Amino acid sequence: MNLAEVFSYKLSSFLNAGPEPNRFGPLVYAQAEPSQFLLAAGNVNDAAVPLVRWHDLFAMDGLARAMRKHGYSEADLDAVVVILSRFALLFEVDRRQRTNKDYFVFFYVLQLLALKRRPVQRGDDIRNKMLYFLLFELSIDHDARARLRLSGNRMMFAVDELVEVDFLQVIDEVYGSPDIERGEEHALISCMHGFHRAVVTFLAAPGDAELRLNFDDRNADLIESDRFLDALTRDPGRVFEALAGAVDRHQSSDRLFVSNMILMNYSFHVLKDRPGDVLNLRRHLGNDALFGEVLRALIHRRMFVDKARFAAMDTGQDLSDVVVDSGLFYNITHSELIV
Repeated sequence: MNLAEVFSYKLSSFLNAGPEPNRFGPLVYAQAEPSQFLLAAGNVNDAAVPLVRWHDLFAMDGLARAMRKHGYSEADLDAVVVILSRFALLFEVDRRQRTNKDYFVFFYVLQLLALKRRPVQRGDDIRNKMLYFLLFELSIDHDARARLRLSGNRMMFAVDELVEVDFLQVIDEVYGSPDIERGEEHALISCMHGFHRAVVTFLAAPGDAELRLNFDDRNADLIESDRFLDALTRDPGRVFEALAGAVDRHQSSDRLFVSNMILMNYSFHVLKDRPGDVLNLRRHLGNDALFGEVLRALIHRRMFVDKARFAAMDTGQDLSDVVVDSGLFYNITHSELIV
């Protein structure tokens, strides 16, 4: 099950409308509303069940009894049901609007994919922060998302009695436990089981099919955290110039996406813990008007930094006119920065 191909389609659809989604092996897209498509498990009879509703095929009382025999509490199972349901939202295609949430989901997934292939110093710590915030964007509550942790190539799940269990084992126990009628539903159940295992591998383990990013932008490699951090160490001027280019109002959709990812990397890896380092950017640019535009873009990007942090330091910028609205974002439809 090649989830890199499915996610690549989601990204392409975000950047350019393109054709309606096709089948990806046993996975299909089901239209939930006009221009909104949910990933679904399909079978040979063309029946499809959206993966956000995977549990509809289970007798939940029976599943709860079976999982208790494996040592899982009711709270454990509740968390598992929520997590497995929300995993499908990673691949939702919604053409009705482009939102900041979309950018955050793309950012965290792309960083997790890069860092599982090319670890960096404190890699597991960074990956776990990325995973936690990704799960937040998927509307998973704190109790559930705090149970998941990446350790090397594995995703671990903290349970009330068993301490930590490999989440792949949890998934196998969920699908191996209930007394399921295996007739026409067999293909659907098998697809769902394979999908949930594939998501864990997609986010946690190297060696599966890789997502190929083909952006016509010389700074496209700075999308990925390891490349960004390496450039920040070896050639910080290149990072500063890429940040300056992020406020160009005449970028293509692809380049605008790259710019957003670079702004988010800078906020996550630098400004989140050291907001004062933004003054290094000011010194490098040597242009207060340009620096002001980048500063405003960082504020509107809403990635761990806000106006209050910058207003409290001597940036040389009057930020009193900056109004932060959760609806503001780099508009990829019209390729302009809304401020």
